[in-house]
Amino acid sequence: MNLPAWIKPVGALVATGGALFAAFYYMYARPMGRISSELNTVIATNNELNAAIKDRPRVRQALKDFGATTIAATVDGADARFRSLLSEIAVTSGLSKSSVQINTSRAERVLNPGGTSKLTTRLKDDLKKQMDFLALNGTITGTGSLEASLRTLATLRAQPWVHRIESFSLKPEDKDRQRFALTVELVTLIAPDLAPANLPEPAIIPVPDGGRSAWAGIVQKNVFREPPPVVVASQPSTPPPATPVRPPWSDWKLTGLVESRLGTEVFLINTRDGQRLTLAVGSAVSEARFLGGQGERAYFEIGGERFEVFNGQTLEQRRPADR
Repeated sequence: MNLPAWIKPVGALVATGGALFAAFYYMYARPMGRISSELNTVIATNNELNAAIKDRPRVRQALKDFGATTIAATVDGADARFRSLLSEIAVTSGLSKSSVQINTSRAERVLNPGGTSKLTTRLKDDLKKQMDFLALNGTITGTGSLEASLRTLATLRAQPWVHRIESFSLKPEDKDRQRFALTVELVTLIAPDLAPANLPEPAIIPVPDGGRSAWAGIVQKNVFREPPPVVVASQPSTPPPATPVRPPWSDWKLTGLVESRLGTEVFLINTRDGQRLTLAVGSAVSEARFLGGQGERAYFEIGGERFEVFNGQTLEQRRPADR
């Protein structure tokens, strides 16, 4: 088969063009793309570093302020001071000295959170190995009056060296519910690199006005106390009047539910005269017998039927409850 004479030059030209394109791609375009990507990564890293450098004075002052809230530069020193301070607060707040116990656990290393961030730079690898501070966990337990327990909690919250309160519990210890067992779990931080030189013994900061305004209402109410027995009037032997007296259900408003060692209790207030009432399961007011409750909802039996009343509603606003 005889091809036209112009085919051969065109084929050679196409082959030469393909070779030139391949050489351009492998020797220039692809290396340049890789270099451009690396350059963008470097630029992003530099921008992050520049932003951090601009914010350095503020960060340095914040770190200095944080270091001043620590109680010692060493683990042993912090442990000893932590125990001493917690014991002093418990006793001076009114907890029984013989009941107070202070326990601490081994200080835990806390690594820089930047090591688990979404950073894609080499800085992330360095942050994974960097320890920010040590966390020393402590537990304080003791028994005392409700006021002494609340004063202890308020005083602990006022201390700058108590960096976190993990949890607390308050349980009645006697039948009259006048004595309570208090347990508080809390944390103080140790930052050896940030602690000031010659760090002084930290002073205990008192609570303003003794803290009485913070807990006076709680102590006076004492929701843990046993409610007085509810006296239900006996039915008169004489026939009822022609027009029956309707129970004052609209006067009694539900103000709260509480779970205690003796079970569920409900709090009511008389909107007419301000009388407050606490009902245990089985007790009644205005012919409404308390059956129990959960969350914001209480159940009552009235006239042999079961009703539900939500927190903030009166007995008049009850509605039939599903059994």
